[in-house]
Amino acid sequence: MTSIKEMDRHRLRIKIGSQDFKLSETARADFNGDGLEDILVNAEYYAGSDNKASTYTLLTRTSPDGKFERIHEQPDKQPDKE
Repeated sequence: MTSIKEMDRHRLRIKIGSQDFKLSETARADFNGDGLEDILVNAEYYAGSDNKASTYTLLTRTSPDGKFERIHEQPDKQPDKE
């Protein structure tokens, strides 16, 4: 079963079976200097209580009324364990 829930104005929760995704708007700014607002999104993925992954995605558009498209993705870096 799939469900999409708006947690608040800046966050969505998507459940697909036992998988859980949370999308959070982190920042809005003109990151690429083209004069149009871009959105930095944090995507978290949960599969069970001990499985978590996170990535950041930058969304942009090529015109003020255009649709947003993903242009960059960077996985979270985990600190080195000693």
